[in-house]
Amino acid sequence: PICSGRRVRMALRGLLRITGGGTVLAVDSGSGRLLWTHRFDGHESHPYWADTGVAHDRNAVYLAEKSGTIRAHDRRNGRELWRSKRSFDCDHAFIAADAGQNVYVSGYSSGQVDCFNARTGARLWTANHRGLLYASAGFVAVGEVQNQRVTRLDPATGRELWSVTGPSWIVGRTPGLLFCSNWNNETAALRESDGVAVWKHARSAWTAALVGDTLILGGYYAHVTALDWKTGRERWTTNVEGLHAGYSAVSPGDCLVIRGWNGQRAHCLDLKTGVERFAVDGSANRSYHNMATVFRGHSVFVSDRMVRCVRSSDGTEVWRRGTADPAHGVLWSGCVLVLGTSTSIEGLRTSDGRPAWSIPRQTSANFYARVLD
Repeated sequence: PICSGRRVRMALRGLLRITGGGTVLAVDSGSGRLLWTHRFDGHESHPYWADTGVAHDRNAVYLAEKSGTIRAHDRRNGRELWRSKRSFDCDHAFIAADAGQNVYVSGYSSGQVDCFNARTGARLWTANHRGLLYASAGFVAVGEVQNQRVTRLDPATGRELWSVTGPSWIVGRTPGLLFCSNWNNETAALRESDGVAVWKHARSAWTAALVGDTLILGGYYAHVTALDWKTGRERWTTNVEGLHAGYSAVSPGDCLVIRGWNGQRAHCLDLKTGVERFAVDGSANRSYHNMATVFRGHSVFVSDRMVRCVRSSDGTEVWRRGTADPAHGVLWSGCVLVLGTSTSIEGLRTSDGRPAWSIPRQTSANFYARVLD
């Protein structure tokens, strides 16, 4: 085991995927051991949807390169499992994986959708759609942002099952419903079976979090909204000081932590009422992602050269730690707080924020981290 506490977590429970600047790393978050790293010729991060050229499932990490090459690497040791080639040129490649069956690659405003066998890399089909991919076991859909529509495809054949004009991207899914939004200040719940809208709500959303029977929308025009996910009925909405909210929305049980677009303030909201419990000041940071995280009743925020840990109940500061280099993001891994700066990746102890381990970082680009469950 690599983590201690109430539950014993076996080796892969502490594995992190860290991406930025054309590099992907796999790190054991319990010990800080760098398991493997690969450089890849990835597209620049899209300004709204970042970390799009990397995906993973329970077996592998998949990389989509500018050259059109698609690569699969064993997530345990980084060994290349296969490589293939997409059938189209595009301005920006998006990649998604379902539960170990298929891997999907699409272009943003040009190209198509290619489907590959996740085990062999064989291309199975190509469909004439493009946009943001959403995939899970036995399900794949495309948010065609440029065409302002959402299309569901048959994972086995690529055949179009239904297409709905109006919604432009997918923010979440629950059994039977697909939550979609657009630029026109609207979010809708579409029935998975036929694309019929079950409800619509007059707010756009970049991100969504499903907590019990509540759907939290991180909105485009500074709004954070809570809805009953079955009916779309609004429970509360709040404005977060004119910031574009939602990029770092996390839900630690009874509260919601929102980091705004420009990073100048972070806000902790009561999940039931939307009332702000407290706000934390911080200098602007260019990154939109991994700027706030939560663990065991605490919230952690990063600004350019500062990491702050506070109690989520009232905002009382537990500890703060300055960083020699600009901080690019933080993530609770289940073992430690993983901090990315422009020069290093560090595992911070939750008790005082001191480093338990540190490894050099090979790029100063933005920090995108995911826990590989």
